[in-house]
Amino acid sequence: MAASSLARHGFHILNIARHFLKRQQREELARLRADPPSPRKRLRIFKRWLGERNPWLAGLWRLRRRIFYGMDVKPFQFPKIGDMASPYSAYREIMTKRFPEKMDASRLDAAVALRMRLAGYTRADVANEMYRNARPLRKEERRDWKEYAHRTVWYAFGASGDIDIAAFQPTPEKILTFHQEAERLEAARERTPEPQRLIFRMR
Repeated sequence: MAASSLARHGFHILNIARHFLKRQQREELARLRADPPSPRKRLRIFKRWLGERNPWLAGLWRLRRRIFYGMDVKPFQFPKIGDMASPYSAYREIMTKRFPEKMDASRLDAAVALRMRLAGYTRADVANEMYRNARPLRKEERRDWKEYAHRTVWYAFGASGDIDIAAFQPTPEKILTFHQEAERLEAARERTPEPQRLIFRMR
């Protein structure tokens, strides 16, 4: 939809786009009212109507107050540079170092998921990493971890993630530097021998 390209111009331009979308909605409602009445046919409010036609734009409208002038918000695509079998631990360690203040575990996972998207990992890759690695770290939490993984992916690959990417403005060089740092961490971890367990024998 052409209106999605207007997001970069800020809140007031989105309001203009909403005006024309509302007019389109009114036209469709008028056609529905002209049809023979049907007990199953219900007229949709604007938010639901837009969500049925363009879920990404609907998400953008829901989060419009986070968009400011000059932000180039779009459904971003990134080439695959990430080839680590399991990048979660290294990515998480880097994010923890960069944000030493106490960060909620779910927000930290969201940041890791977004970084994985930048490195070209797929939705399935991110969901699998979240399910396999976040769950063991938070055994005390009773939650549906599959649903949690899907919700994290929904953020990272949805309109909210696109807005954060537009605000962050990651260059290919920054993305590659981050991933290479993660690879070095993982390589160092693999080289470090596990501590030997002391075995005491009774004499």
